[in-house]
Amino acid sequence: MRRTRTAGLARSVSKKSCSPDNTACEGLFGTLKTELIYPRNWQNVALEALINQIGRYIRWYNERRIKLSLVSMVTAADGFVRRDGQAA
Repeated sequence: MRRTRTAGLARSVSKKSCSPDNTACEGLFGTLKTELIYPRNWQNVALEALINQIGRYIRWYNERRIKLSLVSMVTAADGFVRRDGQAA
């Protein structure tokens, strides 16, 4: 929190322990990490490239991702992985 204030940034997620407001964000962040971040080695990727990939993923998530109840399959053409961590 201190680093956020020091950088002059405003929080976009509600306060701690306000689960109804945080649910959508937590779901997106968890899925983003599982499908985009964890399957790749980002060690030698420039910050700008990482930011671009996250933006691309969010656009894809909102516009193209097929949403099924438990096992979300995605297409290999999109370059992401299935929800269970296997390459699509």
